[in-house]
Amino acid sequence: MKKLVVIRRCSQGVFFALFLFVSIFPFNRILSSAVFSSIDPLLVISLSIAEKAVQPFLIITLGMIFLVFLVGRFFCGWICPLGTTVDVAGMFAGGKRSAKNKTSRARYIKFFVLAAVFISAFSGGELVWFFDPLIILDRFVLFFNGRAKDVFAISVTLILFLSVFITIFLAPRFWCRNICPLGAFYAIVSKFSLLARRVKGACRNCGTCESVCRMGAIKPDADYRKEECVLCLDCIYDCPDHNTNFSWKSKKSFQKVQKSNKAGFPL
Repeated sequence: MKKLVVIRRCSQGVFFALFLFVSIFPFNRILSSAVFSSIDPLLVISLSIAEKAVQPFLIITLGMIFLVFLVGRFFCGWICPLGTTVDVAGMFAGGKRSAKNKTSRARYIKFFVLAAVFISAFSGGELVWFFDPLIILDRFVLFFNGRAKDVFAISVTLILFLSVFITIFLAPRFWCRNICPLGAFYAIVSKFSLLARRVKGACRNCGTCESVCRMGAIKPDADYRKEECVLCLDCIYDCPDHNTNFSWKSKKSFQKVQKSNKAGFPL
């Protein structure tokens, strides 16, 4: 049984339900509608810059950034409601379609989108309202809940929301790894995260983990792009030799595996 994957999916389900609750009932007395915006550094920081005023919940936002520094880009794989929506929709688009060697250069687009959001903020604009994934999904819920007021903003949101789902047929989580500016922000932080994926012992380069990685984060030599990993943990269970894990241990053992692979040693 894939225990960690089950826990992740439960986490996704809980946070998705909470997101729908605060979106549909923003004035409820149980949970503040700001619970998700407080863990959205893209929104909080860009608005603080644009409005030249520190936004509420900045401490919580900084705490979230610190957590990403510790464990990596877990928000995208465990919390983000739009990411959860994309995962569920992906099941109907072919399940675990191979992400091997797809859109490797396109992944840099999200950093340009992130830069555009912050350039807009420094000039007093708030482009974040159009490209932030939580805002996109929230406005989509508002549209169906009949509480949408800004026709232009909703129209742009609907176009972006539909684009997110159309691109699912190009590659798994196409939006998340190639376009999402919040994902780009977390990617920059998680590049230096302390938790890392390790390969124990010898890897026989079967390519299984690379082909099933929804983010296309795993490289042909069994190494991976830490900034692209959303900690879905599928690779732990999909490895036929069960050689994959995540830990804070030294990278020496993994580097030995890489050297043996490149030297052509039998695996």
